[in-house]
Amino acid sequence: MSQKWKVRFRIPEYFWFSPETLEFEGYCLAGQHYEAISSNEAGWRWSEMLSLCIDLKDETLRYFHSSGEQVPTPEEAAETAQARAEPLVEQLKALGVQPEESELDNAQLSC
Repeated sequence: MSQKWKVRFRIPEYFWFSPETLEFEGYCLAGQHYEAISSNEAGWRWSEMLSLCIDLKDETLRYFHSSGEQVPTPEEAAETAQARAEPLVEQLKALGVQPEESELDNAQLSC
């Protein structure tokens, strides 16, 4: 497969990952050619475009802040939002307020 698209479109950086072999590489454009993005001390590859590190965790690609904090997946973020909402719903019910299901659904979508 021709790789002329990389230089033609001048993509600043790209990453590829094989779930079968767990191979993971990153490349950044340097002039007219691409250079491999080296791993840092933790084994992560820094993405200038995303301002995040990328690496494998439990055989899955994950994003990390430069501080080392893992960026939650959308599913993880939704679970966290739901866990935060449940005690608030219980507090409202204890005060005699009955939140409507549609309001709860909208609140979850906005998190």
